[in-house]
Amino acid sequence: MKKILVIFLACMLFPVVALCSTTKILDQDADLHPQGWTSGTLKFKQGSSVEFNEQGEVISGVLKYNEVLHSLGRGRFFGYPLGSHITSNYLNFKADSGITFDEHGLVISGTLTDDTYLYLIYMSEPEVKFQGGTTILFDKNGNVSKGVLNKDALLRPAGSKIFSPNNAGFLTFKAGTEVVFGPDARVIKGTIANDITVKGITYLAGTTLQFNESGYPQKI
Repeated sequence: MKKILVIFLACMLFPVVALCSTTKILDQDADLHPQGWTSGTLKFKQGSSVEFNEQGEVISGVLKYNEVLHSLGRGRFFGYPLGSHITSNYLNFKADSGITFDEHGLVISGTLTDDTYLYLIYMSEPEVKFQGGTTILFDKNGNVSKGVLNKDALLRPAGSKIFSPNNAGFLTFKAGTEVVFGPDARVIKGTIANDITVKGITYLAGTTLQFNESGYPQKI
């Protein structure tokens, strides 16, 4: 009885936390309503796990089909006439892959169907191409928090002013590897594409490093 009371009070005080959600394994494909949507459903896959909020709306689940969905982040796509491009919050997300919605019904994380250019900082340079078939994660402001690079990318890691003051602070990170971003799109974890030497220590290409604003990179 005490345990039930504690859970009830927690849900009253903190209604958005995972403690108040429930999880179910679907025994068949199901059309379900994502949280934050005013109307409409998506089809979720049989045998997959779905997390519901208190109202029975989907927080996360596995998509049955490829879907074009409104995300927190923003991408750039080539359009017509050839050579022109458009930007949009609507991204293509892959079937048979997990999807997570925020309280407003926008996609926080999901698996990209195609290679996609995304703004690291919402509606601001730089744009980086992320790999289709891999998971992308956005923060609450629509900035990229984590993703897999489609090609080598020149990015600025956290703490670069300390260990690389004469190189504008940029390093090249390796295609096909996951990069984790902190504030201002600074890399806090990534795999370098070229050898670098920091304070007499050489890190070979292909090494995954952890970065921070107050010190030197650390090998993971």
